[in-house]
Amino acid sequence: MFFSRFITPFGIAVTEFIGKDEKFAAKNLPECYQKLRDLRPWLASLNYADQVHGDSVAVVDGLGSGIRCVGEADILLTHEDNTGLLIRTADCIPILFLSRTENILGAVHAGWRGLKKKALSKALAVVGAKTQDLQFVVGPFIAQTSYEVDEDVRNEFNPMASTPLENGKYLLDLKAVLVAEFDALGVQSERILWQSADTLTSADWYSARAGDSDRNFALIYRTHKGRRINQAG
Repeated sequence: MFFSRFITPFGIAVTEFIGKDEKFAAKNLPECYQKLRDLRPWLASLNYADQVHGDSVAVVDGLGSGIRCVGEADILLTHEDNTGLLIRTADCIPILFLSRTENILGAVHAGWRGLKKKALSKALAVVGAKTQDLQFVVGPFIAQTSYEVDEDVRNEFNPMASTPLENGKYLLDLKAVLVAEFDALGVQSERILWQSADTLTSADWYSARAGDSDRNFALIYRTHKGRRINQAG
């Protein structure tokens, strides 16, 4: 589990990445969501989406309390306190972000399809935030050394982001693709916190390519000024 806390004018913003943790072992995702919520009683709501590897946006402001599915989306945004944004990954990239000057939080699920569609750029365009005021936290995802793809996927990106193999396939570097998008957006490297781990080879994280059916969770929320938050989980 990775946990980060950021002090902003609007309160304390928290990012969490949760992998293979016995406290969240459950028969199904709804039970996992309930455990996540129970361990964070300060959250008024926990919001997730039916992820479809796209660039659809769900703004979850004013939707009430509880555990909520907000429909099909791979980008979640909010301006509200005590509102959790939750995305699931198992090799794809979880990207969480917050503004240090505005009342904005976001979560992006991006595999190669999301990167192709520039889901992160779409998220920032929707919120209209200044990139120099944003803090990004990127969770564990599959490393280039583990991510073998066919030529059709490789051809969706700059050839410099992949390495050819003798079997006619390629090792695709998702981080290089994302870094190029950050550069195009004008995001400086010091504004990005990378939580480095290869989901395929690490014993701490779920990987679809390893055959795991369970998922890692990436969670971001903000509490109002002055509230003390202890690390949950």
